[in-house]
Amino acid sequence: MPQPYELIVAYDGWDTNYLDMLTAAGHPDRIVVKDKGMSRFTLINEALDYASGELFMHLENDFYWVDESCLESALKALNKYHIDFIRFELLPFTTNQFNRFEIVGDHDICWMKPETPYRWNLNPHIRTFKFPGGKSLKDGNFTEQPERHHGEGYNGTSCCMSGDNFRHLGIYDESGHLKEYYAERFFDKRGKRTAIKAELLDEFNQLTDNLLYRKLFLSYLDDNE
Repeated sequence: MPQPYELIVAYDGWDTNYLDMLTAAGHPDRIVVKDKGMSRFTLINEALDYASGELFMHLENDFYWVDESCLESALKALNKYHIDFIRFELLPFTTNQFNRFEIVGDHDICWMKPETPYRWNLNPHIRTFKFPGGKSLKDGNFTEQPERHHGEGYNGTSCCMSGDNFRHLGIYDESGHLKEYYAERFFDKRGKRTAIKAELLDEFNQLTDNLLYRKLFLSYLDDNE
């Protein structure tokens, strides 16, 4: 992270070895662990309650940060324009969902139209507010994507950023089935719908030469294959 930050980890499991690894790898300021029966949104609410900064980033653990310069561009855009939320991924949004474009640093900042769905979402982003609409994230069972419920009452200005900034590595569902429509975000190629194990591994190996990361990703593929 090229800026001063406070790292709060929300962990929805009970593996103490994993917690030790998280602590050694990231030196978080705090780790919030889910109690039995607690939803992940209650867990996120609790983590946010501890956050004391003026800006908030949300990074889930199935994303890989490719280009750290996107943060610098986002900070410049937040300072220059009246923006509340900047998503670091452009896909799967299209130009039809934007009504303004500005170049900041090496990135295009694309303003979402007010009627665009998912103007607030849980993909990698930076924002100026702790909770959308000033209210904690909702608990319970959702009939739609949770962001639709959590974003109710949010009227801020939202943008997407161009560039290969983050890759979504989570391409399997909880049952181990490949989500083919996630392939375009894994490869950063619009319209990409299919992928085989060798192709996925080769693409990830081009993103990083870190042997531990490569080993972990191979284990992820093996476990789900």
